[in-house]
Amino acid sequence: MPNKPGAEWPLLKDMIAENHRLVVFTSKQGKQGSEGLAYEWDYVVENQYGSQGLVDGRCPSRGESKPMDSRAQSLVLMNFFTTNPSQSWACGNNSAPLVSRLRTCYDAAGKRWPNFIAVDFYMRSTGGGAPLATDVANGRLQCGCDSIAYCKSGTCAMPSSTPPPAPAPHWAPSPGPGPAAAPAPTPSIVFSSSSSPGPASSDPPNS
Repeated sequence: MPNKPGAEWPLLKDMIAENHRLVVFTSKQGKQGSEGLAYEWDYVVENQYGSQGLVDGRCPSRGESKPMDSRAQSLVLMNFFTTNPSQSWACGNNSAPLVSRLRTCYDAAGKRWPNFIAVDFYMRSTGGGAPLATDVANGRLQCGCDSIAYCKSGTCAMPSSTPPPAPAPHWAPSPGPGPAAAPAPTPSIVFSSSSSPGPASSDPPNS
């Protein structure tokens, strides 16, 4: 991890080359000194999780987090799920509304795209779902495109009349430093409170 909060994280390819494939954050500050875990609020800003965070046109910060536009933290986590897990809600919202929330939180976070996207029931959607959201966020992070598929050598090469290709349906990993579609300096990854489409708690644990 960076030597100080707010500094840029190493490139993904460099982390892989050095076999640093796991990053663990903790919400308990004492564990940073005693166990070497990264204290989340020194490195991450996060919007409010659950139904309280689902405010149209806004992306309010979580109580423990610094304000979303704080530059002292270089990573952005975006939550998008209801307090009580709902498969029907996820089906209707894990596509276009999720992408719309990306843009809302981008503005709230000082024009920064999220590095982490937290959803419930990542396999449930009526459209491109969570993989589409990671494609959009990674495309914006990498080259300014609306899809990572159009990033070529760091530049946007999107055909003017061609819609973005469908995202890979299998990509929805657990939290970690892996890319959503292609390597990026700070890739956006999606994680779910469940590893399957079944019910799960959406209240993040204090780890």
